[in-house]
This record gives sequence, C-alpha cells and structure tokens, in this order.
Amino acid sequence: MSVIRDGMSAWLLVVALLVAALTTASPAAAQLSDADVYVAEATLAVEDRQWDKALDLLRQALTKEPEHVEALYYTGVAYMGKKDPNQAIRFLEQARAKSPNDTSILYQLGLAHFALEQYDRSQPMFERAFAQDPTVDSLGYYVGYLVALALLFGSADQKWLQLLFPAWVLLLSAVILLTSPAKRLPRQSAAGPRTGDDGRGQGGTTG
Repeated sequence: MSVIRDGMSAWLLVVALLVAALTTASPAAAQLSDADVYVAEATLAVEDRQWDKALDLLRQALTKEPEHVEALYYTGVAYMGKKDPNQAIRFLEQARAKSPNDTSILYQLGLAHFALEQYDRSQPMFERAFAQDPTVDSLGYYVGYLVALALLFGSADQKWLQLLFPAWVLLLSAVILLTSPAKRLPRQSAAGPRTGDDGRGQGGTTG
C-alpha cells in the first residue's frame, strides 16, 4: 500500500483500509494483514500524541511483520515524541534500510541526530531530504542552521563571525522560506511526516 501523504488525516487511512477490504474482488486479497491494522490504529494514536499507546500497537505490528516499513517509521516518530532520539534512530535506520530514498525517513533521522547534537550525521540526512523536496516545512531552517554552523567552526578564529552566527541563521532561513512555498507536514509532535517515497510497501500501510 502507499504511504500516508501530506494532507491526509490518519482517520482517512483507516477508512481507506476498510473500503479496500470491502471492495476488493478476491477474498484472499481483501484480507488486511494484522500488521496493517495495528499500524493504522497506531497512526491515530500518533496524531493524538498518545506515544505509549502507539508504541504498543506498533510492537504488535512488528511482531507480525518485523520488516514492516511503516511500523518501523512510526515507531521512530513515537520515540521522538517521547524525547528518546537514540531509540528513534534504531528504528528509523531499519526503515531507511528498506526505503533508503524516503524523504520522511531521512527527515526524521536528521531530527533525531540533531536532537543528540550529532550534526555531522544530521546534515547529510537533511541535505538529501532537501534535495528531494525543499518545500517540506522547517527543513530549510535545519539545512541553513547546519551550513552556518559549519562556517562558524571553520572560522573559529573569526570572533566577528561567531557574533553574526544567529543573524546568519535567521537570514538564511528567511530566504529559504520566502523563496519556496511551504509544505505543511501532517501534525506530529516530534516531527515530521511521511512525504516522499520509493516503493515502501512490504506489508506497509498508508500511514
């Protein structure tokens, strides 16, 4: 199945799954996997920021299908919501192994590394996501911040540059925001959203 996209609410996902099950011609094909159902319910919990409930549902999904990309992704999102970026990275890396060019997975990984101040690891994730979709909300800010940070450390002896660092970040972020239309990601506390994809679907739901 495809992944949930920018403006689609999680409850629409559940409706879509039920409709698909009822309208598919083949009785075998109409059967949703247990993992799909758990992930669909977990996305609703994520929307409501009920992180523990989401994680419980996602654990059940991964018990059924350990390589379910959507379950891995949303587990990472839920751990970010619980302010546990180390655990988030563990699951997001597994999701990235299955879907290496997914914009949302890259963005979430960037956020997790950024939260740990692992800027050398977050920067390539943000840059790859930005190259694929520069309109993702807030992504331009992180890219600009890390570029400015690299310049700052590259010129540590230039005290004036250090003083101008905050203004540089604000200016670069403003330019990015003004020159590209913002794409608001689905509401998720810890971060972002599923936006890009490259054929996830091994048992994946719209999510």
